[in-house]
Amino acid sequence: LWEIATPESLAALSWRLSLPLLCLLMLPWAFSLALGNQRKHRFFWLVPVILIQFVYISGLMLAKQSISQGHLAVFPGLFWVHGAVIAAGMCVIGIRHAVTRWFA
Repeated sequence: LWEIATPESLAALSWRLSLPLLCLLMLPWAFSLALGNQRKHRFFWLVPVILIQFVYISGLMLAKQSISQGHLAVFPGLFWVHGAVIAAGMCVIGIRHAVTRWFA
């Protein structure tokens, strides 16, 4: 795919590189949102994680389509979506830490 160097092939290559990164970046989300009382809210934390995963994959698919059509450059390509997820995760972890410290 790298040697072909068409926008479609480079979009497919960046998509293939992004999927393992997606799995690694979703782990902190799952663990940070899973903290809490397991008896009361046993499966409640799954809903936000599923919604975040849906938005994350939708953003990756939109960026992939934009790269293949030539509207978006290859280098930042899909990696801006990963950067947004990392930034949002840092905000959520910071807010969660501040709230638990405030009410503790």
